[in-house]
Amino acid sequence: MGAFEIVVGVLLILIAIGLTIAILMQEGKGGMGALTGQEQNENFGRNAGKTLSTTLKNVTKIGTIAFMVLLILLNVVVVYF
Repeated sequence: MGAFEIVVGVLLILIAIGLTIAILMQEGKGGMGALTGQEQNENFGRNAGKTLSTTLKNVTKIGTIAFMVLLILLNVVVVYF
């Protein structure tokens, strides 16, 4: 196992822990809206991008993308190099 694989493995673990925390900190939609897919509007006006909920959603999206890219990169390196 090379140094690159170890570094990427550690990064994957850290991102997984961060994603778990970010997902658990998000509030549920609650009620029947959660079953039907309806979303409650909690962002109004200028503060739409500044709420904790929006920040956690963005962290979850970016973290998931980074996690998937690192997984694909690690698999390509292991198989072809």
